[in-house]
Amino acid sequence: MQRESGSSVSVENRRDRDGNLITGPEFTLVGTSRIGGDRLVVFEHRLGDIISLSIPGGSPKSVPGYPNYRVLEVGSGQISIEYPANLPCVEFLDKGVACESQRLAVLSLKNGSPLESVNQSGSSNSLNRVADLEDGDISVNPFEAILQRAANPDAEIQTDSSFTPRRIDPEDVPPGMRVVSTPFGDRLVEIDQ
Repeated sequence: MQRESGSSVSVENRRDRDGNLITGPEFTLVGTSRIGGDRLVVFEHRLGDIISLSIPGGSPKSVPGYPNYRVLEVGSGQISIEYPANLPCVEFLDKGVACESQRLAVLSLKNGSPLESVNQSGSSNSLNRVADLEDGDISVNPFEAILQRAANPDAEIQTDSSFTPRRIDPEDVPPGMRVVSTPFGDRLVEIDQ
């Protein structure tokens, strides 16, 4: 038998059906939801099975397909699962699994790494940012170009795009019509009277 450091829980090395050492928790939490008094939990078994369980009124409920496992409590972002007597809980804090006792595991949602921001402050001209594209093409969002032009009319906007929007000179507008400008070009529309 192996003893966990800092814990009074004695744990045997567990193995799967093929004899491989099990190095992960029995279950990890995917998500929780609450609609009225009913709660829905989604968690994943170590073999990859996704289990979705509706728990009306928050009462304990057995996990279908996993005898002697019961969901006891459901909270915001965490659940408590009772383990069978012959399989003690093993902590995997990095995966959101903590043991309150040998038979009681608390599964919590783990925060992932933050996504890198696409808006980088301190950049003088957002159009000069080049996306790392495999083919090396640079495309400019036409809406962003209009906003940039409006914010800084003296700046030269460089676009490597072959698209040039059609612009209509105000002198060329016939009576009863008006110009509507879009990033894709100008259009003539009738004046509503």
